[in-house]
Amino acid sequence: MRKFKNKFDEAKNLLTLVASLNLKPEQRILDIGCGYGRYLKLLKDNGFNSVGIDVNASIVKANLAKGLNCMTSEEFDKSSDSYDLVIMSHVIEHFPPPELLHFIEHYVERLKTGGHLIIATPLMWPCFYVDFDHIKPYPPEAIDWMFCLDNPQVQFCSKYRLERISVRIRRQAILPSWGQKLYLEQNWPGLYKLQEKLFDFLFNITGGLIGMTTGWIGLYKYKGLRNEVEQIV
Repeated sequence: MRKFKNKFDEAKNLLTLVASLNLKPEQRILDIGCGYGRYLKLLKDNGFNSVGIDVNASIVKANLAKGLNCMTSEEFDKSSDSYDLVIMSHVIEHFPPPELLHFIEHYVERLKTGGHLIIATPLMWPCFYVDFDHIKPYPPEAIDWMFCLDNPQVQFCSKYRLERISVRIRRQAILPSWGQKLYLEQNWPGLYKLQEKLFDFLFNITGGLIGMTTGWIGLYKYKGLRNEVEQIV
């Protein structure tokens, strides 16, 4: 996959959102599906109190060996700790709707009232299903319907209430589908390279206006149980 000149820097945007919360040193961040600690290290290097969770015990062991605070999902379930911020980066797209609602609720219930949730996830684009684990892309509106709207007429409505604070969109130059890409490379390689340069040029000269949306990162505030919030209002 080629690299784009104006590539969306997700790590920078995530760190900016975290910094905007003005967390105190004692306040805690939970990174769900932390993998090999990409964001755990970033958060630690910037002075944040963070702990990661991963289902893979060997990954957790590797993170601990690097001095990162990490635990398995089983260890998390045995704890009763609460958090001021939960991060779900490239996680929700791996779940079908019924499981996703349960998954998000499982961690949101550990948020302190007034705490925050950050979600970063891809949208449908030519490379979405290159990852075999990807099940479904979820736009910000899908999270709104599950957690943010008043009395949404949908099957999957959470008992918890979130308030959407902000959403940042990830865009890049237009990519053809994999089938189109292979066909052009095999039959008209020169035309494919020209098309690639044209799309890169249009993306950069228009500041991303002529391009494609490939993902988003959103910040949400936890308001509490839906019924309790509605009674207050």
